[in-house]
Order: sequence, then C-alpha cells, then structure tokens
Amino acid sequence: METRLLLSHLYFLSLKYLGSLAKTWWLDCKSRQTKISVESWTAKHISPFIISDALNQASSWGSSQDNSDPEVKPLTIRTSARSGDLTASYPIDETSCAIQISLPPTFPLHQATVSSISRVALDERKWQAWLRITQGVIAFSNNDLVSGLTTFKRNVVGALKGQTECAICYSVVAEDGKLPSKKCRTCRNSFHGSCLFRWFKSSNGTSCPLCRNPFNYG
Repeated sequence: METRLLLSHLYFLSLKYLGSLAKTWWLDCKSRQTKISVESWTAKHISPFIISDALNQASSWGSSQDNSDPEVKPLTIRTSARSGDLTASYPIDETSCAIQISLPPTFPLHQATVSSISRVALDERKWQAWLRITQGVIAFSNNDLVSGLTTFKRNVVGALKGQTECAICYSVVAEDGKLPSKKCRTCRNSFHGSCLFRWFKSSNGTSCPLCRNPFNYG
C-alpha cells in the first residue's frame, strides 16, 4: 500500500510539473485498456486538483498585473472551478475582446482549448491566429495558463499600439514570446524568426514567403 501511495504521488507530481512528459507516456501506452483506466482514474483523483491549482494561479496573476503603464489595461480574469473554464477580457472603449480557456476533465492528459467570446475591431484571420498562438503557448509551456494569458495580452496591446505583426502567423508575439524581428529587404514585411525557419524548412528554400525574393536571414 505504501508503494502504491508513493507511485500515485509521483504520478500526480509528474502531471503537475512535467505534464507534457506524462502525457507522452500515456499516449505511448501500448495497451488500450491501460490508457482507458489511467484516463478515468486521472479524471477522478488527479485532474480536479491540477485544474483547481491552474485556475487559482491564473486568478492570482490577474489580480497582480502591473498597472504602472496607464496605456496598458489589465486583463479581467474570471474562473469557474465547476466547469474548469477561465475567461479573459481586455477592455477596448465601451466594449472588450474576450477569450475562454477550457480545461477538460482529464487535464493535462488532454490539453486546454482556447475559444473566442468576443472580438472588437480585429480582422477574423488575425483573431483566429491569436487564439491558436495562445493555445500553443499553453501547450508548450507545460500547461501554464499564465504564459498563454500573457501572450494574448501582449498581442492585444501590441495591435492597439500599432506594433508590427508577423506576416506569416498574423501575431505580434510568437509562441516563443518574441516579436517579429526579421524584415525582408525587398517587400519590407516583418516575420518571426521561428515562423521564417518553418517556412524555409517546408519550402526547401530561402525566399521571402510574400515577394519570393531571396531573404537575407541575418
């Protein structure tokens, strides 16, 4: 019994602090019955604690945002432990743009999803790119909701300030938190370094994704 308790605690710590690795182990399980059993046991005994902790951390971050810049407003964060949802809204004039982050009952074996609640004065393509970027940041930062919220806020604030967005992903901030720093000398469009790298790899070339002229990556 002591060994079982220790192993259960180890599994809990793995999901909480090494969620991506624990998820990979679960996905790689050869036995379908084992996967089903682990999934249901996790949803019943582990996930509620991890979901509650993740939502509490996001709520605490929302209450402690830096308000030193009068031009940057704080995100309004609301959480629901019962449904495992979080809403984040940024005020724009008399309305706001808002997203919802939903944590599934088996979180983090299944990843958080980001959906739209409302958008204001934003192109639909750009808005959808922001949602994908926010969800990607959460997934690649070991399910850290605060990292996703920070990225979403930086994209909104950057767009309102007129900062340049990447011509590939349509976001100001990339999944790695960087701004578009690579500019084509011909068409003058800017790109994230990571987006350009993926473009070069998929196209097997080093031309600009837009004007197709040789791109000086340096």
